[in-house]
Amino acid sequence: MCRFMRCTSPIPVTNYEDDDNGPVYIVRDGKRYSARQMARSADFRNLISYERIWQSSSDGSVVIPYKFTAWEGVEPNRPNFTKAMEEYEAGTCIVFREMDEGEKPSSYMELINDKSCSANVGRVTDGPTWVSERDSCGVYNFP
Repeated sequence: MCRFMRCTSPIPVTNYEDDDNGPVYIVRDGKRYSARQMARSADFRNLISYERIWQSSSDGSVVIPYKFTAWEGVEPNRPNFTKAMEEYEAGTCIVFREMDEGEKPSSYMELINDKSCSANVGRVTDGPTWVSERDSCGVYNFP
Protein backbone atom coordinates (compact mmCIF):
# COMPACT_ATOMS: atom_id res chain seq x y z
CA MET A 1 0.00 0.00 0.00
CA CYS A 2 1.30 3.47 -0.79
CA ARG A 3 2.23 5.71 2.09
CA PHE A 4 3.54 8.91 0.49
CA MET A 5 2.48 8.55 -3.10
CA ARG A 6 -1.09 7.90 -4.11
CA CYS A 7 -1.17 5.23 -6.77
CA THR A 8 -4.48 6.21 -8.29
CA SER A 9 -5.85 6.92 -11.70
CA PRO A 10 -5.64 10.49 -12.95
CA ILE A 11 -8.63 12.79 -13.22
CA PRO A 12 -9.67 13.20 -16.87
CA VAL A 13 -9.74 16.80 -18.04
CA THR A 14 -12.08 17.81 -20.83
CA ASN A 15 -10.61 21.10 -22.03
CA TYR A 16 -8.58 24.20 -21.36
CA GLU A 17 -9.48 27.90 -21.57
CA ASP A 18 -7.49 31.10 -21.54
CA ASP A 19 -8.45 34.74 -21.12
CA ASP A 20 -7.10 36.33 -24.30
CA ASN A 21 -3.61 34.89 -23.78
CA GLY A 22 -3.84 35.54 -20.05
CA PRO A 23 -4.04 32.87 -17.35
CA VAL A 24 -4.92 29.34 -18.47
CA TYR A 25 -7.79 27.58 -16.74
CA ILE A 26 -8.76 23.92 -16.76
CA VAL A 27 -12.44 23.17 -17.18
CA ARG A 28 -13.77 19.96 -15.71
CA ASP A 29 -17.44 19.05 -15.38
CA GLY A 30 -18.35 22.61 -16.37
CA LYS A 31 -16.34 24.18 -13.54
CA ARG A 32 -13.34 26.41 -14.21
CA TYR A 33 -10.15 25.90 -12.13
CA SER A 34 -7.22 28.30 -11.82
CA ALA A 35 -3.61 27.17 -11.39
CA ARG A 36 -3.79 28.02 -7.68
CA GLN A 37 -6.96 25.96 -7.21
CA MET A 38 -5.40 23.05 -9.06
CA ALA A 39 -2.20 23.21 -6.98
CA ARG A 40 -4.25 22.99 -3.78
CA SER A 41 -6.43 20.14 -5.03
CA ALA A 42 -5.27 16.57 -4.43
CA ASP A 43 -7.41 15.49 -7.38
CA PHE A 44 -5.44 17.61 -9.84
CA ARG A 45 -1.99 16.73 -8.52
CA ASN A 46 -2.29 13.36 -10.26
CA LEU A 47 -2.99 14.98 -13.63
CA ILE A 48 -1.20 13.00 -16.34
CA SER A 49 -2.46 11.11 -19.36
CA TYR A 50 -3.51 7.50 -18.75
CA GLU A 51 -0.94 6.25 -21.27
CA ARG A 52 1.92 7.75 -19.23
CA ILE A 53 1.07 5.97 -15.97
CA TRP A 54 3.03 2.89 -14.98
CA GLN A 55 0.47 0.12 -14.52
CA SER A 56 -0.10 -1.33 -11.06
CA SER A 57 -0.23 -5.06 -10.40
CA SER A 58 -3.04 -6.90 -8.61
CA ASP A 59 -1.46 -6.24 -5.19
CA GLY A 60 -1.33 -2.48 -5.88
CA SER A 61 2.42 -2.26 -6.40
CA VAL A 62 3.86 -0.55 -9.46
CA VAL A 63 6.74 -2.59 -10.86
CA ILE A 64 9.15 -0.60 -13.03
CA PRO A 65 11.73 -2.61 -14.97
CA TYR A 66 15.06 -0.82 -15.42
CA LYS A 67 18.53 -1.26 -16.81
CA PHE A 68 21.83 0.60 -16.56
CA THR A 69 23.36 1.66 -19.88
CA ALA A 70 26.79 3.12 -20.60
CA TRP A 71 26.47 6.34 -22.62
CA GLU A 72 29.43 7.25 -24.81
CA GLY A 73 31.57 4.89 -22.74
CA VAL A 74 30.59 6.39 -19.37
CA GLU A 75 28.95 4.04 -16.86
CA PRO A 76 26.01 5.39 -14.84
CA ASN A 77 26.43 6.10 -11.14
CA ARG A 78 24.90 2.85 -9.86
CA PRO A 79 25.25 3.64 -6.14
CA ASN A 80 23.33 6.94 -6.46
CA PHE A 81 20.60 5.44 -8.64
CA THR A 82 20.26 2.39 -6.38
CA LYS A 83 20.07 4.50 -3.23
CA ALA A 84 17.39 6.73 -4.76
CA MET A 85 15.36 3.72 -5.94
CA GLU A 86 15.53 2.14 -2.48
CA GLU A 87 14.23 5.35 -0.95
CA TYR A 88 11.31 5.48 -3.40
CA GLU A 89 10.50 1.84 -2.67
CA ALA A 90 10.51 2.47 1.09
CA GLY A 91 7.99 5.32 0.84
CA THR A 92 5.75 4.36 -2.08
CA CYS A 93 4.10 1.44 -3.85
CA ILE A 94 6.83 1.51 -6.53
CA VAL A 95 9.09 -1.53 -6.93
CA PHE A 96 12.12 -1.30 -9.23
CA ARG A 97 13.21 -4.54 -10.90
CA GLU A 98 16.49 -4.79 -12.81
CA MET A 99 15.87 -6.33 -16.22
CA ASP A 100 17.46 -9.60 -17.26
CA GLU A 101 19.93 -9.57 -20.16
CA GLY A 102 17.98 -9.67 -23.43
CA GLU A 103 14.65 -8.77 -21.81
CA LYS A 104 12.68 -6.29 -23.92
CA PRO A 105 9.53 -4.98 -22.23
CA SER A 106 7.53 -2.36 -24.13
CA SER A 107 8.19 0.19 -21.37
CA TYR A 108 11.15 0.37 -19.03
CA MET A 109 13.48 2.83 -17.34
CA GLU A 110 16.96 3.26 -18.82
CA LEU A 111 19.51 4.81 -16.44
CA ILE A 112 22.41 6.58 -18.12
CA ASN A 113 25.18 9.08 -17.31
CA ASP A 114 25.29 11.69 -20.06
CA LYS A 115 25.65 15.46 -20.30
CA SER A 116 22.45 16.38 -18.46
CA CYS A 117 20.40 15.87 -15.32
CA SER A 118 17.02 15.00 -16.77
CA ALA A 119 14.25 12.44 -17.05
CA ASN A 120 11.01 11.82 -18.86
CA VAL A 121 7.88 12.46 -16.82
CA GLY A 122 5.82 9.32 -16.55
CA ARG A 123 6.13 6.21 -18.66
CA VAL A 124 7.18 6.23 -22.29
CA THR A 125 4.84 3.76 -23.98
CA ASP A 126 7.06 2.52 -26.80
CA GLY A 127 10.58 2.30 -25.43
CA PRO A 128 12.78 3.48 -22.61
CA THR A 129 11.93 6.18 -20.13
CA TRP A 130 15.31 7.93 -19.98
CA VAL A 131 16.80 9.00 -16.66
CA SER A 132 20.16 10.69 -17.07
CA GLU A 133 22.57 11.87 -14.45
CA ARG A 134 25.90 13.55 -14.96
CA ASP A 135 28.49 13.45 -12.23
CA SER A 136 27.94 17.07 -11.21
CA CYS A 137 24.23 16.49 -10.50
CA GLY A 138 24.76 13.17 -8.77
CA VAL A 139 24.72 14.57 -5.23
CA TYR A 140 22.35 12.39 -3.24
CA ASN A 141 19.61 14.11 -1.22
CA PHE A 142 20.63 17.61 -2.32
CA PRO A 143 18.42 20.19 -0.51
